[in-house]
Amino acid sequence: MVRTSDKIIANCKLISASMVDLQIANLTAKATASRPGPCRSRCAFTLIEMMVVVSIIILLAATALPSVFALFNSGADSQAYNLLSATLTATRTEAIQNSTYTLVHVQFGDGATLDENKEKCWIAVFMYDKATGKFKRMANYELQSLPGTMAFGRIDGTYIDSTKHPAEFSSNFASGLTGAFDKGFRRFSIVFSPTGSVVTTVNGAAPSFDAGEPIFTGSANAKLWITPPDEAGVTAVTLFDYRLYSAILPQPDKAATSATNNKKIYLDDNGQLIGLNVYTGQLLPRK
Repeated sequence: MVRTSDKIIANCKLISASMVDLQIANLTAKATASRPGPCRSRCAFTLIEMMVVVSIIILLAATALPSVFALFNSGADSQAYNLLSATLTATRTEAIQNSTYTLVHVQFGDGATLDENKEKCWIAVFMYDKATGKFKRMANYELQSLPGTMAFGRIDGTYIDSTKHPAEFSSNFASGLTGAFDKGFRRFSIVFSPTGSVVTTVNGAAPSFDAGEPIFTGSANAKLWITPPDEAGVTAVTLFDYRLYSAILPQPDKAATSATNNKKIYLDDNGQLIGLNVYTGQLLPRK
């Protein structure tokens, strides 16, 4: 006969064994759960996926480049307009205060030593010298170049066909960039009388420049312009993008009426016409 005490001891051993087995099972489960296993989702791009992503980035960048260039040149036309307007105001003030003629001259750097200056539209202020009858540059006004690739062109009977209604630019615009007609278009003066009004002549004659000025004869960077001929002042100008204008080259395979082959059509469609109030010297709103 098994004693009661022996049964109790046997049961205690079974319980202890079961508890140990349970603890081992729990520890095993925890260890399994914490053990690093294979990544259930991919942790990196495959080579093909990476190539696709790079291709998309390249396409987006190529698409964005024109917008980036436009951003750098955006507002350049407004800045050019404001620059000329401010210069005219200051020049008119000088005419009234000194009781003499003054003028604002605009010209490309056709006499510049540096190529980068040749491709810019420059503005300078001149005052009339009664002793010589010539205009001399006012050194206290710095030379200013137009921002971006903007340029001004003259509006007068030489460059406008007034027989057309509304008036159009002359059909004589050359496709080349070195012709006298084209250079003359990008060179002009706005003249103020001693009373501050805008005039086209000085004592009945076209304004004449002192050819000895350093801006015309200086060495190194002092020389910027070829001395302009005596030309009557203007009372209206056009504002345009010179980079696009200069890109219009002869293309025999295109019709003469093609805007990509004709500077006249480009200016008709894209030039911003700006008139002057001849009494105040202020620029009128662009059209």
